[in-house]
Amino acid sequence: MMKTPKYIYILLLIFFITLPSVLMAETKISLSLDRSEASVNDAVQLSIKIEGGSDGDPFVQGLQDFVVSKGGTSSQIQIINGKISKSNQITYNLQPRSTGVFTIGPANVTASGRAYSSNTARLTVTKQTDAGSNRSSPISISASLSSNTVYPGQQIVYTLKLYRTIRVSDVSVQLPKTKGISFKQLGDSTEYSTTLGGREVMVLEVHYLLSVNKPGEYKLEPATMQMSVYDQTRRSQHDFFNDPFFNSRGRPATVSSNTSSLSVRQFPEEGKPANFSGLVGSFSIKSQLDPVQVKTGDSANLTVEVSGSGNVNLIPDLAIPDIEGLKIYADQPKLNSETTSSGESGTKTMKWAIVPQKIGVYELPQLNLSYFNTDSGIYKELTSPRLKLSVSQGASQTSQTPSAIKPGALAALPKTEVEELGKDILPIHASVKDLNAGVNILDNLLLTAIILLIPLILWLTVLIVLKRRHWDLKYAGVIKARKAAETLCSTLVKQHLNANQTIEAVRTYFNDRFGLAVGLITPEEAKTVLIKQGVSEGLIGELYKILTDLQLSVYTGGGDVPAKIDIDLPQLIRRIDREAK
Repeated sequence: MMKTPKYIYILLLIFFITLPSVLMAETKISLSLDRSEASVNDAVQLSIKIEGGSDGDPFVQGLQDFVVSKGGTSSQIQIINGKISKSNQITYNLQPRSTGVFTIGPANVTASGRAYSSNTARLTVTKQTDAGSNRSSPISISASLSSNTVYPGQQIVYTLKLYRTIRVSDVSVQLPKTKGISFKQLGDSTEYSTTLGGREVMVLEVHYLLSVNKPGEYKLEPATMQMSVYDQTRRSQHDFFNDPFFNSRGRPATVSSNTSSLSVRQFPEEGKPANFSGLVGSFSIKSQLDPVQVKTGDSANLTVEVSGSGNVNLIPDLAIPDIEGLKIYADQPKLNSETTSSGESGTKTMKWAIVPQKIGVYELPQLNLSYFNTDSGIYKELTSPRLKLSVSQGASQTSQTPSAIKPGALAALPKTEVEELGKDILPIHASVKDLNAGVNILDNLLLTAIILLIPLILWLTVLIVLKRRHWDLKYAGVIKARKAAETLCSTLVKQHLNANQTIEAVRTYFNDRFGLAVGLITPEEAKTVLIKQGVSEGLIGELYKILTDLQLSVYTGGGDVPAKIDIDLPQLIRRIDREAK
C-alpha cells in the first residue's frame, strides 16, 4: 500500500481550519450597468457580483421591459491573511423593448436561508438616431451634445460614437479645437453592439466633459478618429496569418464626425445675488462646531463643507468676520473632486480654529454663498446653520496676572527683613591678590583659548555635518523640483529628440517638478496637473497641443522620427515652471 505523503495531511488540516471562515463569510451582492444611456437598438450589459456564495442564480427586478440573455459567469477565490473569500460574477445582455427611464434591480439571492439584496441602477433608453449610421461605410463616427443651449460653467457631455462593421485597432481621437472650449474625458470608453439598418454594428463610445465659461454662439468643428483597419473581405478563409492577430500592419484610416452648435446664454440679471461667483450646478452646505463649550485659552474647531455637482472649482473660500472676544485662525481650504460618467462633483472643506479670550456665549455668524441651478433656471442661496459657542473661565485665568495688578500696588507691599539662611563653607576672597597662588590665565591667553575652543569646534563640526545630511534628505525633492525645468530645457536644446523621447522627457519633468510617479503622461493628465498648479489657460493649451501632436505622431508610426514642434517648447516649459505653485 502506498504511503500517503505528509503534505496531504497538512493541506487537509489547512482546509478544515479555514472551512468555517468560508462557510461563515457574509454574502454581499452588487449590480452595475456598463452605461447609463442607450438607444432602443443597443445591447446593454448587466453585471451582478456575488461575494460569499449563494443558493442559486439571482432574481433581478425591473427586467420586464427588456429582452434578456445570459452572457456568462466567472468565479474568483482569494486567500488574504488566511481568510478565504469567494466571488461570482454573472453577466446578462439586455435589449430594450421601448424608450424611457428604467430602474433595474435590486438583484436578490438567498444564502443559508437568508435573503440578500443589491443596489439599483438607472438606465435611460432613447430613440435610435441616424447620426453616424452611414450604411455605405464600414466605419463612421457621430458627435452629440447633452444640451445645445446652456449657461456658462454648466456641465455638458460631448459624446463620440464610432460605428464599425470591420476590425480596427490603435484608435486615437482628435477633438475639435474651438477657442474658449475645453474637453475632459469622463471615465473609460465603452464598447457594445447595436443594430442599424438590419445589420449588427459595434459601437465604441467616449464621453467628454465640455467646459465653456463665456456666453456666445459656438460651432464645434468635426472630431476625427485615426485608426488601423483590417478589411476582412480580402482575407482568405484558410489563410489565418492574414488575421490582425498575426498581421499588425493594418490600413490607416481617418473618419470625421458631424459639426455641432452650442449656444451659451448670459446669466439672468433678475434675482442675481451680489455674492454670486459663477458657481453652477446643485450644492449643499453643512457646518459643525466641536466642542460647543470651552474655557478661555482653549480652542474650538469650526468645519464648513460645501458639496455638490457642477463646476466645483468655483466654490468660493468663505470667510468669518472678526468677533470681539475671539481670535479666529483660518486653515487652508481643501477641495476633493472626482470626475464620473455624469460629470464633476466634489466637496470643499474649510476649517477655522477659534480661541476665546473672554467668557460669554458667542453666536457665530452664518456663512452664505449662492449658485445658479440650471434645472430650475433660478439662483439659490445656501446658508450655514446658526452655531453658538459657550465660554467659561479657564484655570489659567483664575490667578492674578502681573498685568492685572493695579499701579502702585507693588509699592504698598510691606518690606521684609533679610534672613540669613546659612554661611558659605569656602572663604570669600575680597581681592584679586588672593588668587596669586593659582595659574595666571592672562600669561597663557592664546593656549587657554585654543584649549577651550577645541571641544566647541568639534561639536559645531559634528552638528553641521548632521544638519547637512538632514537638509539633503529633507530638501532633495525640492532641489530636484527646482532643477526639473532646466534639466528638460537643456535636454531639448542639446539633443534632437524624436516624438517618443520628447514625451518621455516631459514625463520626467512632471514627475520631478510636481512629485509625481506616473509611467506615462497624456495630454489630459498634463492638463489636469497644471490646472491644479494654477497655470494659466493659455500656457496649458499650448502644451496640450504639443503633447497631442506628439501622441498623434506616435500613433501614426512616427514615434522614431525627429519631433516637429512649432512652439518653442523650452521657453514654454520655463513659463509654465514660473507660474506653477
